Amino acid sequence: MDKKTYDSKLLWLRKNKVVLKKEKIRPSTVSRLYSFYQRNSLDTPRNLAYGMPKRLNRKLEEHPEQPIYTPKGKITVKQYVKSLDKRTIRQVRKEISRTSQVKFNHRFKSGKVDDYFIYPFRDGKRIETTALNVNTVLSQLKYADIPDLMEQLSVLFKYRKIFYKDRLVGAVLHYDTKDMPDDPKPRSISFTPQKNFAQYLHDMINALLTQDVFRRESTKDGILYFTYLEVFVRTRQRPTIVEQML
Repeated sequence: MDKKTYDSKLLWLRKNKVVLKKEKIRPSTVSRLYSFYQRNSLDTPRNLAYGMPKRLNRKLEEHPEQPIYTPKGKITVKQYVKSLDKRTIRQVRKEISRTSQVKFNHRFKSGKVDDYFIYPFRDGKRIETTALNVNTVLSQLKYADIPDLMEQLSVLFKYRKIFYKDRLVGAVLHYDTKDMPDDPKPRSISFTPQKNFAQYLHDMINALLTQDVFRRESTKDGILYFTYLEVFVRTRQRPTIVEQML
């Protein structure tokens, strides 16, 4: 329990140049600023400490040439974006499932940028699918596996939303087969907005199983094992100003 007095907190804030005003400041503001900078480094922008992230984000996009003010002094927008990139990557890796391998900021020749992660089904245990259990598997995917995947995906959007303006989600589905004549080929899941991705993914898997694999005479008696998904979060057009500074 923090037993520091108003005066001791204010003294610390002034000593570390968090508060520059000499006049009296409301106790609630002092407590909030003190708590914020106990949890965050002193090179964190003041706009965030004062609860104004939208103002900061607008500045990043509209006035990237202007400096950002922190208790440690002025920093450039590029310096801030670099530090934000590193911090959000740490946060994602700390919170996302340990079985999901995440890679960040893959840049294409076209200028597009994406983050992506590998999502192993059932923590790497695979999903065995046959003509007899296909409906059960589709139900499990809809109500268990895909919601778990979307929860992992939401971690990226939660922490890296400043980099995710106008983003789409796509995937590549990997699977193995047994007692089928053809070697399995990964299936691409086209890019779509995040809110549509879960249903789109389920529809694509449904089509793969019911219209392709277990409807064909040569494959209907085989076994298909879903192994993992590569999930991509990619800019719709070109990178934003913020992304170009990464």
